[in-house]
Amino acid sequence: MEVSIMELTLKIEGKAKKFKPMPNLPALRFKQAVAHATQLEENFDISVVEAAVTFIVNDIFGGKFTEEQFWEGLPAEDLITTVRDALSYPMFLMQQKLAPVKN
Repeated sequence: MEVSIMELTLKIEGKAKKFKPMPNLPALRFKQAVAHATQLEENFDISVVEAAVTFIVNDIFGGKFTEEQFWEGLPAEDLITTVRDALSYPMFLMQQKLAPVKN
């Protein structure tokens, strides 16, 4: 059963396009996501946000869109929430595996 907490919608070439994160992320992505989230909390500046976006585009979404498409296609008011949600995705996957099976 695949559970996804996020679907990213970007406006690309005038059209809304939806993207889902990569399935079966390696554990390294969890470690990297925590590091990026920590950096955002401790040292919020544009270079930290840019590094997080690079990680999200390439490692969470597997390069399904470019960094430029991310920056151009995402409304400014959604930037921080989207970055935080994407960085939380590997942690969410881990929690889903640890959650007890409900009957």
